[in-house]
Amino acid sequence: MMESAEGQLCQTCTAAFDGETFVHAHGEWHRTKGENSNYFNRTHHTSYGGLVAGNNGKCFVCSWLWAKHVPPTDSSDGFRIYCQVNGYGSQEVLNVHFHVVCPWASNFDLNVAMAKDLDSQSQYYHAPLRPLPWSDLEERPWLGLDDRLGSNEHLEVIRSWVSSCNANHGHCSPTRSPAGQRPGFLPTRVIDVKDAGIGEVRLRDRDEIEKEDQGGTYPVYWTLSHRWPADPDTILQLRKTTEERFRDGISVDELSPTFRDAVLLVCRLGYRYIWIDSLCVSQDSLDDWQKEANVMVDVYRHSFCNLSATGASYDPSNSGLFCERKLNSRLFFPFKTNAMVVNYVTRDQREEKTGPWMVSNKSAWADEVESAPISSRGWVVQERFLATRVLHFTRSQVYWECLESCHCADDPSGKFLISDRLGTGSASTTTSAKTGYKVSRLELAQIQATLASAGKPYSDPNQGSRSGHSYHSQWGTIVGIYVGCGLTKESDRFLAMSGIAKVFGEVNGDEYLAGLWKRMLYTDLLWHSKASQGVDARRRRSDGTESYAPFWSWASVVGGNVQLSVPQDKYGSLPTSLIRLVRSRIVPEPPEGGDNMGMLRSAELEIRCMRYYYSWRGREEMVLKVFTDPERTNCYFEQKKSTQISLHLDTSELVERFAAADEISGVCFPVYGVYGGYGGGSNQYIMLEHESGDRFRRIGLLRAGSIGGWISGWSEARSSLITLV
Repeated sequence: MMESAEGQLCQTCTAAFDGETFVHAHGEWHRTKGENSNYFNRTHHTSYGGLVAGNNGKCFVCSWLWAKHVPPTDSSDGFRIYCQVNGYGSQEVLNVHFHVVCPWASNFDLNVAMAKDLDSQSQYYHAPLRPLPWSDLEERPWLGLDDRLGSNEHLEVIRSWVSSCNANHGHCSPTRSPAGQRPGFLPTRVIDVKDAGIGEVRLRDRDEIEKEDQGGTYPVYWTLSHRWPADPDTILQLRKTTEERFRDGISVDELSPTFRDAVLLVCRLGYRYIWIDSLCVSQDSLDDWQKEANVMVDVYRHSFCNLSATGASYDPSNSGLFCERKLNSRLFFPFKTNAMVVNYVTRDQREEKTGPWMVSNKSAWADEVESAPISSRGWVVQERFLATRVLHFTRSQVYWECLESCHCADDPSGKFLISDRLGTGSASTTTSAKTGYKVSRLELAQIQATLASAGKPYSDPNQGSRSGHSYHSQWGTIVGIYVGCGLTKESDRFLAMSGIAKVFGEVNGDEYLAGLWKRMLYTDLLWHSKASQGVDARRRRSDGTESYAPFWSWASVVGGNVQLSVPQDKYGSLPTSLIRLVRSRIVPEPPEGGDNMGMLRSAELEIRCMRYYYSWRGREEMVLKVFTDPERTNCYFEQKKSTQISLHLDTSELVERFAAADEISGVCFPVYGVYGGYGGGSNQYIMLEHESGDRFRRIGLLRAGSIGGWISGWSEARSSLITLV
């Protein structure tokens, strides 16, 4: 029913697009709360039954919405869909944002792009102009596509991606070892898939492979990212009791569906080795696990390509890489419609636009890859960052993600921009879209290559080097992704990111301090959660049930959509530091022989800072004052609810406590100053809670400053020592 290039819209979608359901009263607009607060001024389906009726196999938009929803478990309703239409350029490009309120599951969003002459990214991101593929759409490329992932057709596409990447992407090849060492890298153990085609694989040691190999280089190997099932004992694992059998050879049929498909794929592509954690690391030996965890950075960054069992992560016990498509392949391609769209420039001024429109689902990548359970797994952030190439087997597509491009198997030429819809905020003029993971990784690889060719050490970011800004912004990007992910064992919080930290450390030559960097400490200390914006956030427990993290580190907060950014002044320079690090006391776990980038026993910072003193009145008053003296007689600045208070508390519990309190007082200190022009600037302060003596715990941030009312430089005379715990 959707085989044509033309696409249908149901009556509800038509009414939303042409403005019939526009809500003129601003007070009646639907507002979302939390991290991405937004207003929606049009209604769509007002009941779950409406969506059921709209999902008739004809309406593209309702089919996209249906594919994202979770069926109800009872008859209760409250289901609603809202939307808004935004125009760009000369209103020739429209973005339609749908927000779904789902009482029995998480709310979700769908973003739809509508373009007339040029692709949406050309105008929206001011990229070079690119004509829309009208004639290609008429050829209906979705016809004849295989309904099953892992077909011979997909293998040929994968081979072409590998070949193109090898030939054209200088930074995507596995990292080489320093001069004088054996080229390449090989994990301690790998799975030999040479005989996978006849139903058998075996465990091999690196030493054994070295003796056989006379070429002087290690063979290439693949890796696998997967999600463990709820009951790990349901899958075959390397243990003392199974090691001998693994070495003698095990039947492919004994492997879990994901492992089976992974070894068969590597074999069919013509490669011999793959590393899979549960088959190559002894699962009943803590010593072996810790040893291998410390070299995980090398395992993944030297991998030829990493397979991601993205689709299988929904049901890891029963699903593999190869499966029947969940979503009709037609729904990944744009469709053509002549629908009229009304965009309200103001509440009373409307602009009518008629087609033809090319309509695309901008949420496809997010739905298929970023929203999959595996993408919320902490260890996978490291795996995906370190591996220069990743093959994602989702529930409906095969995607390629390397440092310099992203591709979709259904659209290998990139004409229909399926792989461009990454939501990264950057546009591509070919099929070179890149994700936040790969932008960060490529930036580091380029810096490493430049410095290596020049024979220079890394420059100090405090000297204002462009590369210093850039590398640290990429660190903030990865931290932002990582903090939103979960771990089976919270004790792995630092360990699961240690590989990423080691790669950054090799580039910046800096000292790692429990998730922060010494040279950029004065900006890193100012990470912030969005607890004050309604996003749930809590502190990690310090009773031994969760991993230790100091209060001054972002790792001490669970949830909260923590952000770590590099601020700049009006002219693009780094801010002025208003603190001095005296010493750091980072104690690994175990204290002897432990890794400072892994598990920690304790972490304290002794710093010199300029103490100020805050006073907060909650309830209806909502007044924040900062004083220069501990007696709180000399008020330095005051903020009231009526003038918007710049306060970011670390956790939801603190937000509730401050809102309900008659008065709370404590110590704060400015961490840096940023010049804003015309003699004015602003300061960021850390708010503290007293523990004992000169020891303090961080509880949040506040921002203040104005012309003639900001701290522009360091004062030794005003400084004193404190210890952050």
